[in-house]
Amino acid sequence: MKMGFNFRNFVDTIFTFPQAIRFIRTHRLWDGFWKYSWVSTILIVIGVVFSLRFYANFSDWIFDMNWKKPTEIGRHTLDALGGTLFSSGFKYIVFILMEIVIFHSVGRTIEILRKGEKRTPTFKIFLKAQIRMIKISIQSWIYELLALIAISIIVGLLGIEFLKMPILFLVQAYLIGFAMVDNYNERLGMKIKESIRFTADYKGVALAVGLVVYLIMLIPLAGAFLGPLIGGVTATLMMHQLIQPDDNEDYDYKMKNTNEPNEAINETEIKTKE
Repeated sequence: MKMGFNFRNFVDTIFTFPQAIRFIRTHRLWDGFWKYSWVSTILIVIGVVFSLRFYANFSDWIFDMNWKKPTEIGRHTLDALGGTLFSSGFKYIVFILMEIVIFHSVGRTIEILRKGEKRTPTFKIFLKAQIRMIKISIQSWIYELLALIAISIIVGLLGIEFLKMPILFLVQAYLIGFAMVDNYNERLGMKIKESIRFTADYKGVALAVGLVVYLIMLIPLAGAFLGPLIGGVTATLMMHQLIQPDDNEDYDYKMKNTNEPNEAINETEIKTKE
């Protein structure tokens, strides 16, 4: 098991983001997404909530700033960013509600990589993925709290408190990246524990995806949608390239399709190999 950090994977993943954006535009991934009748309402609600949270911190930064004392500008800026970046539970709520975006983007990307084989996944499949995202979000939130306690104690003992937020940010970025990669791992038939161990071999990918997605989500209104969309596609392109499931007998897209009446979602599905 390759437990080390692969810097090459990290760099390659960063450079895969522009490719993912071109992939989204070329294949018009949003076309199938907008067929979900209830999606627009969720996006509007989440976008408004996230933007209000962002602007609330931005307004506090503007009005609380002591512009006559330059030395105070840095501290207030960090405080304002901390309220947005490091809010522990809020970002996981966003990811739970935006699972439909990740689910769709990962599924469509795999379908295109698999030469356009089309089926229709059922609502039961999406519901299973949604429940899984809830479990992962709760688990990540607990891990983050434990990491915060441990980091606070260690940097306090070593007298390097200024490293607390940067280290915490990296932890959060990895957990966000894992949520993206796990959507892909689910297509390989992995359970959550298996996905955690598997992603540990690709820390560079998870960290790079999480860092960029985290920053994209700071964009008012659009960020809450674009982050999961671009992150899901990037994680899928990168992981598909690294493990080559079509030619690797150890991996296969095993997410099962349950074609029950009136349950089909208007989205192309992942190919299932029996």
